[in-house]
Amino acid sequence: MQRVEIFKALWKGARLLILDEPTAVLTPQETENLSDLLRNLRGQGHSILFISHKLEEIEKLCDRVTILRQGKTIASLDVPETTREELSLLMMGREVRQIRNQSAARSSSSSTHGAAFSIECRNPHGERLQGNWRLDLAPGRITAIAGVEGNGQTELAEFLLGLRSNPDILVLKDGKQLPPGVAGHLREGISFISEDRQSSGLVLDFSIQENLALKDVSSAPWSRWGWLLKKSSYRHAQKVMQNFGIPPSRMDHPAGVLSGGNQQRVVVAREISRPHQLLVAANPTRGLDVGACESVYRSLLEDCERGVAVLLISTEMDELLSLADVIHVLFKGMIRTIPPAAWNHQSLGLALMGIGDSA
Repeated sequence: MQRVEIFKALWKGARLLILDEPTAVLTPQETENLSDLLRNLRGQGHSILFISHKLEEIEKLCDRVTILRQGKTIASLDVPETTREELSLLMMGREVRQIRNQSAARSSSSSTHGAAFSIECRNPHGERLQGNWRLDLAPGRITAIAGVEGNGQTELAEFLLGLRSNPDILVLKDGKQLPPGVAGHLREGISFISEDRQSSGLVLDFSIQENLALKDVSSAPWSRWGWLLKKSSYRHAQKVMQNFGIPPSRMDHPAGVLSGGNQQRVVVAREISRPHQLLVAANPTRGLDVGACESVYRSLLEDCERGVAVLLISTEMDELLSLADVIHVLFKGMIRTIPPAAWNHQSLGLALMGIGDSA
């Protein structure tokens, strides 16, 4: 699709191309093909404005980089004369640490306490999810789903949340089928970090405090016997915000005025602070800078350490390789398990296109 849009612009005589996060949903092979195309266009004299938070892409493609932070220009540098570490420091104003899953050092109790969830598909001719497979989500483990968008990721999340139902697709908790509907799945301890924080993760006109209470407004500490507990909910919201690095002074501000990173922190804070045993995170770092990504990664790993089963659905290859305990690929609605020996960009990229072996 990106190539088609570029060709359309060139056909109209464009000499300046503005690309905003053009690789967000591409496989590694598709990203490399797009990079080759952009290099050729640069060689032909076209000007390209490449907007990205992916430092690796900036290093490979760009001649010059300008860092923006909070609407202000921080620096403009020649790419060959800088490093990723310097760019990260300029982007965040502090050093950013790489977060990795240290599963070998994780407490063994985290995998023995908590509920085990699974989803079974017995639907050979389904439209989005099809075939005969079972996906197990173990407590204290991060199960990752890789895949190009449109292969059933959205539907998988919606079945787990109770938004969809099908007699051939079962969602189980400790071997027992969950009650139908969203409310039933929420009561069974399922939390969800949406890939679109603005349209399905937050009510932008509501305050941060109100957004934190959205899913549990009828229960403590938000309310009692049908009455809202303003003081109690305020204290709870303040504590949650402090724990997740959201400025408490913005408690009454509409969520819509926050930066993308802080909006995502509100969503993550709400979903992790509520009682839950399964966390479904769909592209939780899409469009976020390296500092916000660091915060989200740390939250997922800490949740996992507490014995929560985490399902990470992501199109970001480095994210999958850094965080996952087990990786599956979802291709044309069917699950394929990727053996650890194939945990590299090349093998995963081929698997995303339905090429290669699986376990």
